[in-house]
Amino acid sequence: MRKIYAKNIYTNHIHISTGSWRLQSMGIRRKGWLFLPIFFFILASCGSGIEDAGLPSELYRQAREHSHRGEYQQALGCYARGLEGENLSEPSFEAVRALNEKRSLEGLTGSYAAAFATTDLLAGLPKGSLTDSLRTSMAVDRSRWLGELGQLKEAADALDTLKSLLPEVRLQQASYALRGGFIDRAEGIYGSLVSSQGDPIIQMHAWSGLLQCGARRPGVVENDLLDMARKIVALSGRVMSTKDRTVERVQALRHAASSLQLTQKHRRDASFLLFRALSIAGESGRPFLVEVLRLESNAAIVRKSDPFRESASYFEMKNMPYAEAMAKFMLSGSEGVDPEERTTALQGGFVAARDAAPPWPRPWMRQLERDALFQLNGQLLANSRIFELFDASQQSSMLRLSRALLRRADLFRPKGAEPDTMMAEVRTLLQNMGGLRQRKVDMLVNAGGEERRRAADRSLNMQYGRLLELLSSLRISHPVAAEVLSFNPVTLRTVQHALKDDEVVLAPVLSDSLAALLVIGRRNVQIASSRLPFDSEHPAASLDLNLRRELGASSSPEAMRGGEWEWFARSMEQPAREAVKNYRRVIVVSDALLPLHLFDGVGNPSSGRQVSFLHSYRELVILRANEALPPAASEICFYDADDQDGPAAHKMFFPRDRVFIIWKPYGEEALEEMKREIGTSMQETVSGAAALQALRRDNPRKWAAVSAYGVQ
Repeated sequence: MRKIYAKNIYTNHIHISTGSWRLQSMGIRRKGWLFLPIFFFILASCGSGIEDAGLPSELYRQAREHSHRGEYQQALGCYARGLEGENLSEPSFEAVRALNEKRSLEGLTGSYAAAFATTDLLAGLPKGSLTDSLRTSMAVDRSRWLGELGQLKEAADALDTLKSLLPEVRLQQASYALRGGFIDRAEGIYGSLVSSQGDPIIQMHAWSGLLQCGARRPGVVENDLLDMARKIVALSGRVMSTKDRTVERVQALRHAASSLQLTQKHRRDASFLLFRALSIAGESGRPFLVEVLRLESNAAIVRKSDPFRESASYFEMKNMPYAEAMAKFMLSGSEGVDPEERTTALQGGFVAARDAAPPWPRPWMRQLERDALFQLNGQLLANSRIFELFDASQQSSMLRLSRALLRRADLFRPKGAEPDTMMAEVRTLLQNMGGLRQRKVDMLVNAGGEERRRAADRSLNMQYGRLLELLSSLRISHPVAAEVLSFNPVTLRTVQHALKDDEVVLAPVLSDSLAALLVIGRRNVQIASSRLPFDSEHPAASLDLNLRRELGASSSPEAMRGGEWEWFARSMEQPAREAVKNYRRVIVVSDALLPLHLFDGVGNPSSGRQVSFLHSYRELVILRANEALPPAASEICFYDADDQDGPAAHKMFFPRDRVFIIWKPYGEEALEEMKREIGTSMQETVSGAAALQALRRDNPRKWAAVSAYGVQ
């Protein structure tokens, strides 16, 4: 039999820091500076100076000592050295144990690629090397890591490799399927658990999941959910009276309450279950679980201000800035909070969330972010606080830009056949940081796992530090990517300085009742207010979705009569036209893109204006500062208007490419034809917006649903 040796299986990179960085970056917000030793010889720490120091058993012992002290990178180095001499064709018990411990440490530190590689190595060992419990642990961990990376289908699939799944594992599998949008699959798992399990705790989880599946179905109304809600309420007595299993009971009640809150009729039942869960959690000896329940129970109905303040302080102390932001957003909506404290809480929430937001937030988190921004905008608009309006928009857009870069890190690849090791390392760092951010937020969602927080913080700090070290070299080959990955905000003055005399920024500012345009020129800033307020028939929350739906279904803008577009034009067209009348180029900056280019006098062909879109001010400043890039090949790319990640990430990673937004669906043939036409038009100009303007003059109906993305 051919012998297989564990050579080069240690795939973690050990990097030496010769500088320092602020812990606040990327969600690490402790005050002060962290200084690392210049000479940090990890492998030397794995030798003790005795004869047995090089033996695998001695190296594994040292690795466990390092791990016990939280010295994870040193531990991984010792495991790697010990495993180099192992014969994995006939692995010893010690070798299997060491591989498993190495795998766990790699997962703990957010070295996802290394953890997957070690898991695959373990799975490939000869038959009989692994126990059933180890195979189960490997599958569950792989599933969790994939979930942290946003690969939800793969996370659910990973659990299919097990011959038999415990009910708790099947519930986790259904949760991944539901979050990934695979409702039929989730419904099937939950349904089988309802019919096969007599355990009231499992049944409550399953009915709660079924209710959430039902709520995700198109066209569902509350009456469709009430039967499931009644079954959940009926089970609650049995769950609460179950002896022992304290944490399991609490988690079942939390799940039930989150589902019941989807129905107006059972909101009080949800509140009751949360308060009972809080009471039971006091017996668990788990302060983190208790604190999360204090936040959730207060948010259900009571909404007193003091518990929200205390929760925000607790999460700040625990270095969980996104959880702190959620508590501050909830505080802003509670009774007894004066307007100034409300504004401060909202602003502080966005500052806390900006560098710690998860790549894959739960729906309620997205809604809380949006509602907080609308509320903050409303207060600032009512008092004409222009500079604070800019700052609110900037904080929100930086949060989304950071999220886009983490979610689309995989785009950062060389376009040619030659590999690029620096791009590969940057890509890996971004993916790891995104997974670790997600892990910290999942602690809030699951009200557990807080014991892994310190390791996540340390790993985030180290990986962001390594990213900063790479930026000076990255600036030579990818200056725009290097600049945006520093994650620095910009000021209003910087934005104005980046504009030319004939350029103006239009930034839609929406609140629950008011709307306006923040108009930024090189020498002035003003607010252009809408002519109509939002109301129940035309809510601000669904404006962008409704406009895109109407535009996608119509043959031309002129055909959109009597709907959201007609109302929007009556409200905003006149203020927009007045705002841009003295400018030739318009840059629309908005989190959610609104088709302002279709307004008469703004971007219609007869106006002679070029209109382009961006998601953030940061992109504008960076692209303008890097206009004079060396000549190189470029591509023409299209992204759907509802894709909030792709255009920004693509333009930051590959600024030479011409990126375009499409407001309605097109087939592949139509897109290829448009690429050819845009390419031909661009032979006359390097500007995508100018090329598009020329095409719209010749055929306005065809090109109304295409917009340029970037600074032209």
